[in-house]
Amino acid sequence: GVKEVQIWSDTDCVMTADPRFVPNARPLEALSFEEACELAYYGGKVLHPHTLLPAMRRNIPVRVLNTFKPEHPGTRIVAKLQDGAAGVKSIAFKRHQAIVSISSPRMASGHGFLARIFTAFSKHQINVDMVSTSEITVSATTDDPSRIDLVAAELAGEFEVRVEADKALVCVVGDGIHEKPGVAGDVFSALRQARVNVLMISQGAERNNIAFCVDQADVERAVGALHERFFPSLS
Repeated sequence: GVKEVQIWSDTDCVMTADPRFVPNARPLEALSFEEACELAYYGGKVLHPHTLLPAMRRNIPVRVLNTFKPEHPGTRIVAKLQDGAAGVKSIAFKRHQAIVSISSPRMASGHGFLARIFTAFSKHQINVDMVSTSEITVSATTDDPSRIDLVAAELAGEFEVRVEADKALVCVVGDGIHEKPGVAGDVFSALRQARVNVLMISQGAERNNIAFCVDQADVERAVGALHERFFPSLS
């Protein structure tokens, strides 16, 4: 029955990017629960995804505040933002990912393959962060490739399994960005200009994120280029 949940840490607020890598990152006054969850899931360090769930269930606003700067207003996280607040809010990233690609020509127009593949992932307790599919290949990212050999052995009779290490996920987050023409074009145009190659793409059905996988060596350049595109320097 409380009016607000306050999370006090050593961070002023949620920002448009991690200020350790983007010096001109800007503070965010407000976020929706969905935006905050996406940022937390894709590597935002201020909040853990499970932190928000009890407040979301009761529609209780959450405010992120800095213990060392109590005068700072922080970031308020609410169920729904006011009209007109749609657009890119922040860019998050996750390092230490691997792409696992599982393929078989028999997957074409077949059925039941996804169930078998992800049953194997579940059996060996491998967390999956992002998934992309084509006619004969399923690709997934994970931050724990140590047991992929067990999955490969289990699926060897039916599939070819390939693992690519040293990757990173980058996610552009903002409510309604799928309804704003040109956002996806801006994302990939900025990456092209920064000479960052995109290895895998996923767009969430909730219409509030565009996520993709790049080489880990390119992640800071990718985040910097995207931040400059959506939040250009004021100088």
